[in-house]
Amino acid sequence: MLRDKVLTVCALLLLSSLLITMIPVKAVEASTSDVILSEDAEEATYDEWNARWTRSDLNSASGDDYFCRLAHNNHGGSHAIYASRVGFNSHYLVPVTMADGSIGYTQAWNVNATGLPGETSQSQWVPRYDTNQDSVMRKAVVGASSYGTVTLTFWFWSDTGASDAKQPLTGASVGYDFLNVVYWTGSGDSSTKQVLWTDSSAQASAKGWTYATVQVPNTVTYIGFEFVSGTTAPQGGDASDAFTSSGVKVVDGGMREGVYLDDITLTGSSSSDGPIAMETSVDNLAQVQAHRNFNVPYTTNNPTVPIGQVSLYYRQGTSGGWTHYGNFTSSPISFTATSDGTYQFYTRAWDTNGAGESQAEAPDATTIVDTTAPTTTISVTGTSTGTNTYSGSASFTLGYNDASSGVNATYYRVDSGSWILYDDSTVTLTNGGAHQVQYYSIDRAGNKEVEKSQAVTIETTNPVVTFPEPAKKFTSSTATVRFQVTGSSDITELWASLDGGKNSSIDSSLSSITFTDLTAGSHRVTIWAKDSDGRWGQNMTTFTVDLSNPTDSTDSGMTLTLGDLSSSYNEGDTVHLNWTCTIESGEIDHFSVLVDGDVVATLRPQMTSYDLNGLTVGSHEISVLAVNSNGNTTEQSVTVMVRASGSGGLDGGSWGISPEMLIIGGLALFGVVAAIVLVYMRSRKMY
Repeated sequence: MLRDKVLTVCALLLLSSLLITMIPVKAVEASTSDVILSEDAEEATYDEWNARWTRSDLNSASGDDYFCRLAHNNHGGSHAIYASRVGFNSHYLVPVTMADGSIGYTQAWNVNATGLPGETSQSQWVPRYDTNQDSVMRKAVVGASSYGTVTLTFWFWSDTGASDAKQPLTGASVGYDFLNVVYWTGSGDSSTKQVLWTDSSAQASAKGWTYATVQVPNTVTYIGFEFVSGTTAPQGGDASDAFTSSGVKVVDGGMREGVYLDDITLTGSSSSDGPIAMETSVDNLAQVQAHRNFNVPYTTNNPTVPIGQVSLYYRQGTSGGWTHYGNFTSSPISFTATSDGTYQFYTRAWDTNGAGESQAEAPDATTIVDTTAPTTTISVTGTSTGTNTYSGSASFTLGYNDASSGVNATYYRVDSGSWILYDDSTVTLTNGGAHQVQYYSIDRAGNKEVEKSQAVTIETTNPVVTFPEPAKKFTSSTATVRFQVTGSSDITELWASLDGGKNSSIDSSLSSITFTDLTAGSHRVTIWAKDSDGRWGQNMTTFTVDLSNPTDSTDSGMTLTLGDLSSSYNEGDTVHLNWTCTIESGEIDHFSVLVDGDVVATLRPQMTSYDLNGLTVGSHEISVLAVNSNGNTTEQSVTVMVRASGSGGLDGGSWGISPEMLIIGGLALFGVVAAIVLVYMRSRKMY
């Protein structure tokens, strides 16, 4: 009996050991606390850091602004993540030297509001974020469902201000430019974004490093950060003259420094019950690849049954079937693209028992392969006088295209001057002579186009003065001489002299000049014209004044009426002249404004007002002279007094008190006195 019992016990022990071998058990459980991912921005190279995160600008219509790594401000080590280094800032214009030696302006980078990257060291940069940002960076999270609790910790430094910024998902007003912690559930392109945490107004403007702890759902598949700014500059931004010493212009309001991130850690704790299934995912890939051979890293969790191998699948484009690239046992996988274009990837794991991971429903990662430089074209317009030759001026625009990743920036320069960021506007060349316009583009993968060049020659001439009515005869002592000025550039100055007398400056827009109180006989007038390129032109004509049968200027058929003017003004006041003029027949040629008999302005016939400034102290006769096409005139005058500052007077003087105010004040004073008398009489019982 004892032997039978011993045999029975041995049989049961053997059976138990077989059952234990056959039934899967949780061979490995998630530890009490595991680091799922960490980021301290201290990778050896920028490219290594760049490959770890997917970065985007969800408001790219206002210009691309991406998160980037920067050695300017950090919590630990030598680098931190900044929102955002990459992108041009619409609020800061930095000076560049043009081909003709003049100063032009181009937008600064977000990374340095006082200059262009490469011109100064990072320690001297002045980072500023831009308006209209919705900058996002995210990273895939694998295995979070294996933990009961998932916690995100990070340090951030913020300098933003009050603005009209809104939450992108809901449109709710936040009231200041802010930082979000965001997460996604689901996989690949079908994942859903949600906001988990937003910094407070006090934290946003703290200008110091702040530690944050955020609980994350264990259903998370991507974790990330989002920086959002409003449509207008924040309160407390740079003053308009903040960088005058550097020649930088601040436009539409100054900005503030923005947000830095450092020492990011995502931790899982409190293991879940039951066996842990396999989970693998392709890590975030750089948005663009400049080479067809690149690494595809992937992440696995720590499942109950160990992973034996991982299969990589890809497709070119964003739809269609998938291609099995191969099976691998370590990350990263070296991948070679067959051509430029968009590529999508996912992984599927196989355990040591041959069981496969659940099939992916969407791609894990997407990247664009771009090994081809963009192309830029130039279009030149103007009055052509030959091959690449234009009269007076020429304008050009640049067109650009990149079939894969898109154009990041286009630059041009004229005659070996400074390179200028092209902003899609028309560029005009006016300087005479031969010019070379050079231009190129860079795509988002960093491919730079070979510089191109376009020859442009501008033919310019001196201004030409002509007189359409040479040797004209006038029958009154007033003569209006017409002239025309033509040239390849804008006319900036006109001068005139009569009978070899003193040269006088006249309005550069005039096409006639009037002389009064002329004597009978022959006269000559000379007109000088100067253009914007500094060239001069001149011409002379003669005219005759015959007073043997003078025209009665009072019978001009014109009726001129001056508007009301005050009889006196203070020194420095503007005298606003206005008038109406009718004519029975013919046309009004022009109006002249005279002060004390001297012509101070000659105006087109459409003008019916003029502002006089700078009248000296004393009495002045102000006249408006109307001249018709036959040279006949009519004139109206008024006398005004200009008082010295502080002279006072019954009319209010420099105190600005009008006669009406004096009358009202006098009546008020009379009322006060009458009331006092009435009270006194009642107190004395005088009635």
